[in-house]
Amino acid sequence: MIFDQPFDSQIVALEKMIFGVDPAFALQPYMEVWLNELMSFGYISFFVIFPITVVILIVKRKWASLEILTLASSLAFYVSCLLFICYPIVGPSYYLSDYYYLPLIGPIFTPLVPELISFIRVFRIGIIIGGAMPSLFCAIFLVAVIILSSDAKKLRFIVIPLFILFCVASVYGRYHYISDVIAGLVLGWLAVKIGDIWLGKQMAGRERDDEIPCQEAETPEIARRGRDGI
Repeated sequence: MIFDQPFDSQIVALEKMIFGVDPAFALQPYMEVWLNELMSFGYISFFVIFPITVVILIVKRKWASLEILTLASSLAFYVSCLLFICYPIVGPSYYLSDYYYLPLIGPIFTPLVPELISFIRVFRIGIIIGGAMPSLFCAIFLVAVIILSSDAKKLRFIVIPLFILFCVASVYGRYHYISDVIAGLVLGWLAVKIGDIWLGKQMAGRERDDEIPCQEAETPEIARRGRDGI
């Protein structure tokens, strides 16, 4: 990282100025075990959406969409890493850990989320644990939703509600600030657009490459026929 300390204080100040309070803190009076479980389930859905999307695209032989999925997700990942290096945010679960007075409890999904996050944590530098701005999970989830909405239209009625639940759960579970989620959505959308542009140029280049050998193969034959008077 470039800086020794995170900039969460700036994000917290911004959101308090907009909302008047930390959104996750304001939700605490409404917390119930069943709601914790629902939100945790929504958050865990991220961990299965990407492999499911890959399998669907392979089965449907949607190779162009698979290229966009791979490129957009990779782009979102590296941009997120770069932003963390330049503007580190550790997230409310760490920065505001002493601020919340109710723990997240539940029998199944709620305790599973922290274990999954710890397992795949990208950054772990001393006491600084982060990578919250922008939300990489939101970005990649949005990439998958956009692609599935185009290539597997019947699944839209499943993945879109799951995606909305995931975004709400990201704030409810104290994993991200609202600013992180919004930034992740912008990043995911831009990554897909860049993937579309890149694929369009690649396809145009492939078509040109396919035409050149054909022209070269025809030229000797035309010349031979000319010499033979055919």
